[in-house]
Amino acid sequence: MFTSPDTLFDMAKLHQQELIAEADRTRVLARARRSRSKRAERSHK
Repeated sequence: MFTSPDTLFDMAKLHQQELIAEADRTRVLARARRSRSKRAERSHK
């Protein structure tokens, strides 16, 4: 199967955007988890 270079480039860009979006989601979730645990620690003292 032959795929044009433009199509491959578009697919690579799309994949990169998906990876970046996934990394952003992971970072946001980690930040939320961290702040929640810090808040819990403060309330238990």
